[in-house]
Amino acid sequence: MSAIPIVTKNTEYCIINKPAGMLSQKDDKGEDSVDRVMARRLKKDVHLLSRVDRPVSGLLMLSTLPAFTKHYLKQQESEAIEKEYIAIVQGAWKEKDSEVVLYHKHDTKNRKARISADPHSGGTQVKMQLEQLRVLDNYSILKVTLITGRFHQIRACLSHLEHPIKGDVKYGARRKNPDRSIHLHSYKIRFVDRHGDKKEFDAPFPEGSLWDLANRSLK
Repeated sequence: MSAIPIVTKNTEYCIINKPAGMLSQKDDKGEDSVDRVMARRLKKDVHLLSRVDRPVSGLLMLSTLPAFTKHYLKQQESEAIEKEYIAIVQGAWKEKDSEVVLYHKHDTKNRKARISADPHSGGTQVKMQLEQLRVLDNYSILKVTLITGRFHQIRACLSHLEHPIKGDVKYGARRKNPDRSIHLHSYKIRFVDRHGDKKEFDAPFPEGSLWDLANRSLK
């Protein structure tokens, strides 16, 4: 496996650009994961501050200092961390901008998220902002800003809205991508560090013509 690209690192945290197909967190099978690889590479204990699904690429934060872990998690609890994703979805997304409010349940048996529009469904409310960047012949490129963050939230919500992410057969895509990735990329993160400074980092896109179009659409 090629080296995981480091976006930035210092004495408190490290931000990497996770390749699609790699686990974020170690499991009992002993497979290489971001936290295992980076602990070896940095030669210190690391704490994974966020997770990105195996078929998803993009930014992941790891803390190397307990005080920063506590600081970051406090911001996360107050929804002060800003995360943006780029999703390439099936079909023509008709609205330019919209806030999506839906209700989420984690189906642990089937490892899926179940989404409803009914506030009385017993699910947890989830929110995200969607911005249409470009509409192509068969796909649309969206910028997704998370307001809440739940298990498979983006994937399940976009599927519920009848625009599954390209390659995401688990959530209704027509066909899988050859490399088993899906077209969802954790693109940008904003947070305030322990010194009160605002930080912003973004991750280069994977290779591919659709990702090139997404990059150009942002610019």
